[in-house]
Amino acid sequence: MEQSRGALLYALCKYQHLALYPVHPSTSSDYRKAMDPSGRKDDPGDADLLLDLLTLHRGRLRALEPDTEATRKLQALVEKRRQLVEERTAQTNRITHQLKLYFSQVLEWFDDLSAPIVAAFLERWPTLPRLLQEAPAAVRAFFHQQGSRSPTRIQNRLQQMQQAQLLITDPAVIEPSVLLVNTLLALVAALNHGIRQLEKAIEEVVAVHPDYSIFASFPGAGPALAPRLVAAFGRRRERYQSAQQMQSFRGIAPVMQASGRQRWIHFRWACPQFLRQTLS
Repeated sequence: MEQSRGALLYALCKYQHLALYPVHPSTSSDYRKAMDPSGRKDDPGDADLLLDLLTLHRGRLRALEPDTEATRKLQALVEKRRQLVEERTAQTNRITHQLKLYFSQVLEWFDDLSAPIVAAFLERWPTLPRLLQEAPAAVRAFFHQQGSRSPTRIQNRLQQMQQAQLLITDPAVIEPSVLLVNTLLALVAALNHGIRQLEKAIEEVVAVHPDYSIFASFPGAGPALAPRLVAAFGRRRERYQSAQQMQSFRGIAPVMQASGRQRWIHFRWACPQFLRQTLS
């Protein structure tokens, strides 16, 4: 199969008598080019080529060996958490872009645009003119209610607010941007909720995983990294005959090419990106 995960593969995994061999799409593509230089391509022909790969080059392929249920569940949870974190970063970048158009001072007053205090602040004061109409005491009370209680920081913010100047006054730019920022803030809030739910599920899974204590003891392996290490190494470590094999599969080992007297080393591209990010 030209996939190592997906609906078809998951459907076939329930049949214990089947041995599944994932084939990288680039492998089958290059094999097709070698066997049919004309570039002809169709699904029956691709199926025949995959069968040739399996029967003639089985020693170069690796049968799918699913890990334990707990490990596979953990792998899915940590990957999906990372996907939501990256999506949140993308949305906060969009919010940053919009705020630079009409309310850039917010970027100086808050360190993390994904924090709930930012959404509450912009919901109450979506533009600088609205903020300047508010009494400083009300703004100070807002920060206390949101858990920001540093007197020095609050005072600095109030001074900056009093000195702030409008960047633009064009309603054609400001009003659409305010609506978009409000929508993006709602998305960020939903993503924050989803991330917390995934983190709670991850904690429940790793709490009973037999290998968690090993990886949690590593220096710097906190509540986010330790579960990812458990998922990266898995329970079926007999799949790798040496550390070099695991480094190559995870994408952290370089690739060496040699021809004649020339030899060069380059970055490894073909690998599971999430696993490389975990171990890099």
